[in-house]
Amino acid sequence: MILYIDGISFSYGSYPVLNGVNMKVEPGQVVSIVGPNGSGKSTLMRCLTRILKPQKGKVFLDGREISRINSRELAKLMGYVPQSVGEAFSYTVLETVLLGRKPRMDWSVGDQDLEKVAQVLEFMDLEILA
Repeated sequence: MILYIDGISFSYGSYPVLNGVNMKVEPGQVVSIVGPNGSGKSTLMRCLTRILKPQKGKVFLDGREISRINSRELAKLMGYVPQSVGEAFSYTVLETVLLGRKPRMDWSVGDQDLEKVAQVLEFMDLEILA
């Protein structure tokens, strides 16, 4: 999957946070977004996942503008987990990884879902935390 960010800008009221951000991420690349508190890292991630709508610019996945991808399909392509969710979030590691399967599941968790989660946990070397 190719992620392409074309000049996105975002402000909270009159306070600009993102100004003309451009970036292209190719398949297989690992990218880190670093900066001090309040520099716009979380705002950028929220714009990439459609939680926030950039005031300028566009975000594309494989050449498709994310605003034109329906919510369920977009959820199959990307997800967002905030860095802080408070005390109400008491899921295990296995349950948290299983949330990534939600767009592909019906009402219940199937064997295939548990298999995929096990593969991810093994790949990330997190089985002991599951």
